[in-house]
Amino acid sequence: MSGFENILPIPLREKIHNVMCMNMHIEEIRLRLGRPVILRGSGGEEILDYMVTKEDINLVYELVCSHSAYAYEEELRSGYITVQGGHRVGFCGKTAVENEHIKAINCISGINIRIAREIRGCGKCVCQYLIAGDENDKNAAREAKNVTKKKRFYNTLIVSAPGGGKTTLLRDIIRIISDVYRINVGLVDERSEIAASYRGCPQNDVGIRTDIYEACPKTEGITRLIRTMSPEVIAVDEIGSKNDLEKLRLASLSGCGILATIHGEGLEDIKNNPLSGVQAVSERLYENELYASGLFKRYITIEKNHNALKVFDEKGEVLYAGL
Repeated sequence: MSGFENILPIPLREKIHNVMCMNMHIEEIRLRLGRPVILRGSGGEEILDYMVTKEDINLVYELVCSHSAYAYEEELRSGYITVQGGHRVGFCGKTAVENEHIKAINCISGINIRIAREIRGCGKCVCQYLIAGDENDKNAAREAKNVTKKKRFYNTLIVSAPGGGKTTLLRDIIRIISDVYRINVGLVDERSEIAASYRGCPQNDVGIRTDIYEACPKTEGITRLIRTMSPEVIAVDEIGSKNDLEKLRLASLSGCGILATIHGEGLEDIKNNPLSGVQAVSERLYENELYASGLFKRYITIEKNHNALKVFDEKGEVLYAGL
């Protein structure tokens, strides 16, 4: 256990440690008032013989907030707090609403601890297909010291179902293009999941040339990055609105490459999604024939088993298929 054990009651830590000793890779720890603790991972779920009490909920809340709930009031309005190690702790309960916006969360009844997980190297197999001129170079992911000039990045969309690994892959691609290809990346980490910064310091490795706007709406973060940090690639997670897409289009028109993710089951699902960039950008937001091929030039799909990756070009032709 790394980091997240410090926010759990000691008896619960021991039970979770015993499960981890049986090689269960835990992705989520669910605490619901008056119900048993449930651990969720890639292999399913494990229900512990441990009933969650109000004292447990209060203790976890106090530990997450470092015994200073007032200092975390703004983060808590978003429903979650990132703790040391990059783990994200989500809360639910009774809300106080003001002007149709949540002002506070009171009487917490549920806590979800999402375990931060880096898989360094998982993006290595696809990066050469995302860089102009490197598609046919089997040694494209060379050491940074051997890269003599900047590389142009194809606008890329990563597609997978929830929990399929798109954020993990996104993070590693950011790291590789930042470190290996010497590309300046601007990251809008809206939910503090990618870099998982704790008190301003990234807990995950997103590369030495990556600038981060944390806990910032995508549309606002994209604009600020372009104005202030001169990124060559802008990276965002889970685009979900026309405003997101329009901002990415404007970023592309400003000369930035785009790296983004979206929920979907596969390429056909994305082609039918009006937010995918294939239809919304070329047919609805912009009618100029210059954009007829769509915003994205590369698509990466991740199958449900979390292992199978495919890279497509804008015509839907497979450039890579593997694990």
